[in-house]
Amino acid sequence: MRRRIEGLIYYLSCMVMFHLVFDMRLLKYKCLFCDISALVMLVVGGLCALLGIIATILIVYSDDSKRDEKSLGIQFEISCIEDITADTYLINYSLIILTGLSLPLDLGIVSLCIYLFVVITIGIIYIKKNLFYVNPVITLIGYNIYRLKGCSDRHDGEYNIILITRSTNIGQSISYRNTNGKIIKINKSI
Repeated sequence: MRRRIEGLIYYLSCMVMFHLVFDMRLLKYKCLFCDISALVMLVVGGLCALLGIIATILIVYSDDSKRDEKSLGIQFEISCIEDITADTYLINYSLIILTGLSLPLDLGIVSLCIYLFVVITIGIIYIKKNLFYVNPVITLIGYNIYRLKGCSDRHDGEYNIILITRSTNIGQSISYRNTNGKIIKINKSI
């Protein structure tokens, strides 16, 4: 349940740009106030953009690092780092912006159905596939996304995690709470 809630928060944050671009297009639509479906899309998009801004604030202030020595946590020794920020940023940014620019506005209820279908489909894929880290909004705020390979005190052999942080280096060790996930966000540079 925690993963689904976390996925929803990251999804709302990721879709802020989509809703803002789409709502700006709607505001320029000449039949905005004579078409109920356009008004519904504007209200839904505005609410989703507002929720996305709140979700982004929650993400910025969340931190999976281990807080004190008494708590159980995981110690992870980094042996290999791959910065995947550019890969995820360009693909996701272009998908979101191009989709927001290409959805039809003048088809009435059909436009509303297409809009809801796109938003719900992207959300389901994003949350089911644990694509929390594919978020251009947090990249714009200054976070980087790393795929780390290394060893931990809880797992045998090497394994991978996704780390969202400002910067990191090979040979460093990170301590984080046991979140039962492989996507970790740490606020401070390590």
